[in-house]
Amino acid sequence: ITPHVDPAEVLLIFSGGEVLVREDLERAGAEVTRRGYAWGMVTNGMALTERRLDSLLDAGLRTVSVSLDGFEREHNYIRGNPLSYERALEAIRRIVRQPELTYDVVTCVTGAMIPHLEAFRDMLIAEGVAHWRLFSIFPMGRARDDRTLRMTDEQFRTCLLYTSDAA
Repeated sequence: ITPHVDPAEVLLIFSGGEVLVREDLERAGAEVTRRGYAWGMVTNGMALTERRLDSLLDAGLRTVSVSLDGFEREHNYIRGNPLSYERALEAIRRIVRQPELTYDVVTCVTGAMIPHLEAFRDMLIAEGVAHWRLFSIFPMGRARDDRTLRMTDEQFRTCLLYTSDAA
């Protein structure tokens, strides 16, 4: 016996790697929409042009999470691309102007960002961002070998206290 799942209670999220490199993302999203389910994506924003966003909205896009891991220096260092911050911020500016979208900005906090959390939050608010989530880096990949990407125990406590104070 297969339990019934109400499509109105399901949100399918495309993530992993960078979803916007998929040329068939709109086709996949439209199929999810055709079947009665809502869908969203997690993106680094690098390829989210105005045209691509319109195309995704036409395919039924309902939610977007954009990764922005700090100000330009910190974000570009983590992402390894000198254009990453600028493009992610442009994507956020496009998304916040779409009243039909639910969105948030996700930040992978490093030790270097701890002293800048309040200023970063204020910048996001000035950009119109209403929803912000903080993560810590998991020590795998580059973070395993680059200790500057990790937080000390004290920095982690500071981050936790910051999030609980901001709530």
